[in-house]
Amino acid sequence: MTLVFGKPTGGSGGGASDFTSLSDTPSSYSGQGGKATRVNAGESAVEFYTPTDANDAVKVSSNDTTAGFLNGKLLGGTNVTLVEGTDGGNETLTIDASVDRGITWNEVTGTTQAASVNAGYIANNAALVTITIPTTAAVGDVVRVTGKGAGGWKIAQNASEIIHFLGTDTTTGTGGSLASTGTYDGVEIVCVVANTEWVVASSMGNITIV
Repeated sequence: MTLVFGKPTGGSGGGASDFTSLSDTPSSYSGQGGKATRVNAGESAVEFYTPTDANDAVKVSSNDTTAGFLNGKLLGGTNVTLVEGTDGGNETLTIDASVDRGITWNEVTGTTQAASVNAGYIANNAALVTITIPTTAAVGDVVRVTGKGAGGWKIAQNASEIIHFLGTDTTTGTGGSLASTGTYDGVEIVCVVANTEWVVASSMGNITIV
């Protein structure tokens, strides 16, 4: 197939003067606004079509039969996983957003709170607010606590848990704790041994260690 751009300059012969004059293309642009072109299913001509599959924008191969087609061509990273589909069919790129280290802050107006991992707590009560760290935590999980109310806060532990603060450790188990001495004291602790050991990564104010 030969495409000739522009109208012939002389003679009675010459190629087609525009796209729709070709023998294997649509004969008119009418009603085709915004559409795309593709080779038809019979692989014999070009046709207009309306993309309806959201995957059209990211599809790597419409029908590749090579095992591991995506592998080696695209690289995964943090929270991005490559999943190879059934050989002979479309393969997919999956973005795993299930891991989120962002901190969600919660204001605690009562006197007790069971903490969740990767969460922050603002202790706001005239009486002491006791925040108990989670029993289940993965390495790298964090808990943040800061004060607002006059009663201050205490971080309580569960059985077998311990918090390391510089060169001092809390008492292992339910007898150990960290506590504020000023209204706006704050602390961030990071899990370093799954479920049991935490380290103070940052602090503000004078923290009482028990």
